[in-house]
Amino acid sequence: MSWRRAGRTWLLGLALVGGTIVAGCGGSANNQVPQYLTVEAQWNDSPSSVDQIGYQLLVDLVWQERQQGCFPLSPNLAIHINDDLVVAPPIEGDCAYESLVIVGGVQPQGATTISLQDGDQVLGEGIFAGLFPDAAATLTTPAAGQPVKAGDPIAVVLPAPSADNTLAGARFYWTDTPATVPPFYSWVSGTISTDGLTFQGTAPTTATGRATVVVESFFGDGDFISPTSCTGFQFCNATPSFEMAGPVSIEVVP
Repeated sequence: MSWRRAGRTWLLGLALVGGTIVAGCGGSANNQVPQYLTVEAQWNDSPSSVDQIGYQLLVDLVWQERQQGCFPLSPNLAIHINDDLVVAPPIEGDCAYESLVIVGGVQPQGATTISLQDGDQVLGEGIFAGLFPDAAATLTTPAAGQPVKAGDPIAVVLPAPSADNTLAGARFYWTDTPATVPPFYSWVSGTISTDGLTFQGTAPTTATGRATVVVESFFGDGDFISPTSCTGFQFCNATPSFEMAGPVSIEVVP
């Protein structure tokens, strides 16, 4: 995790640290809809399984009224991501006013919809365009579908220009590992063209097999973006992923 990402995640979790310290438990407020939705897209640095190799979302919900008085929330609350992923927000007791959850296995799309539902009822929804500007890279060397020999050149056309072409490396996440072995990656250094749009490096010599490859650099400044739509919540914003370009599939052979 880079210092930039660590700083943003710390800011997201500031209120969570004191989330159970509130004044006046026993208040009469009972608003199930959080006031704030904050989302951060990022590459999953520590996937627990091969199907978790990819992007993830940090979803932060804040019930501001719970700072004034405690009240129970529905046990049926669920966060929906593009109607593909459903997770229950972790909520501690009747007084915690913030819930921060990491949702893995997210498929990058042009528009990402995050909603909070209570059963079939949609309480709030935020739609964000451009959460994954660093997705959809293209492998050009070797040609599509062709393997690469360990130590031979690779080239990747990046979906967005690198903002710092002095930082250039690639991670090869090996996907043929047994289910009992946590995913791991091999890192190789490389170069990024002066226009910031092409990465060149070599395939690793430490391992072979099929791999998911991402290019490590900075592809933006990590500024918050506004939603294209925010309903139910009083406030929505998000931070796009900007540190890993990809992913592309490749096979490394001896």
